[in-house]
Amino acid sequence: MAREVLSFLTDIRKTPTGEVRDSLRAARHIIDMEFGLDDAQNALAESMFRAGAAGDWLMPVWPELTQFPVPASVGTSVFRVNDPSEYVVGEFAFLVLGDQQFQQVEVAALGVDSVTITAPSLIAASSIAPLRLAYITGDLGGARWFKGLAVRKLEVEFRTGNDIAATPYDQYLGADLVTDPSVIASPLEAKLTLARVFIDNGFGPVVVEPMRDIIDAMTQIVHKDFGHAAMARRKRWFRHLRGRDRSFWLPTWTHDLSLSAAVTSGQAYVDIKPLYGSPADLVGRHIIIDDGQGFLPRMIEAGVSSGGAWRLTIAAPGRAVEPTARVMFLNRMRLDTDQIEMALTGIHYMETNVTAVEVNE
Repeated sequence: MAREVLSFLTDIRKTPTGEVRDSLRAARHIIDMEFGLDDAQNALAESMFRAGAAGDWLMPVWPELTQFPVPASVGTSVFRVNDPSEYVVGEFAFLVLGDQQFQQVEVAALGVDSVTITAPSLIAASSIAPLRLAYITGDLGGARWFKGLAVRKLEVEFRTGNDIAATPYDQYLGADLVTDPSVIASPLEAKLTLARVFIDNGFGPVVVEPMRDIIDAMTQIVHKDFGHAAMARRKRWFRHLRGRDRSFWLPTWTHDLSLSAAVTSGQAYVDIKPLYGSPADLVGRHIIIDDGQGFLPRMIEAGVSSGGAWRLTIAAPGRAVEPTARVMFLNRMRLDTDQIEMALTGIHYMETNVTAVEVNE
């Protein structure tokens, strides 16, 4: 088990109707790893820590390790990798063969799925990883499990690396539309709150005064990503969000509204079963229709009662929608943390638990 962290810094100023956010720095990249070491390796690790705990190191980015199906031949200069965007031209990579043979190489070029080094390899490498300048942020921890085997823990922070900004998601009204299946792998926990004060003089009735004009909604999201492609996609998205800075659209993943009739492709409204209150209460809110053919995000432009149903005006869907389609509310959210922690199991599975809050923008 390992832990990978992307740490940002966002300045947020609250207003009665929303907030203003500014990102103050690029991501700080931290990894917390465990290593199984024999006695000789453990002694070497301790001596290296004693000699250089306050210095800089060239450290492999182990979560980005690419394992080859078969070892590459000596003299290879082009290597297929899981995510070339994690490498930087002019910086270094780390070739590995078993746990005894290593080679530091310089990156000359990046391909769609490959890395080219400046000179042919000197070992028959079985894997490759980015090699970056880092410093040690914690202790050399761990314990000896039994004779001849110790498990040591070390946390480092990288000084270099890519600040990847491209989002992997489609856009809706200027923000990411998050319809990734891994988002719904675990239940979403939600909370609604209104900032308010309770005025009580001890004798008369209690007066409730709201401090803001909007409801603050919070959602707990668990991302479960299997395989290098899904893990790389998630990390790119977190870098794009820059912690609490950028907002995104998130469906509730519940059957919020029930269609009372089918919708034709050119029909500029939907009829739904009534909810509590008035159809006018939904004007300005956003919905997303999931009919199995793709997601259709729409804004509710008007709402009236019509023949026992609520008729909500939206942009025409462009295709027929059956009444069995799931209609969900779509909320504008942002992360509620600048410290994004990703739990890694091996190099093929990553789980992230983050809190998101609704924003009014």
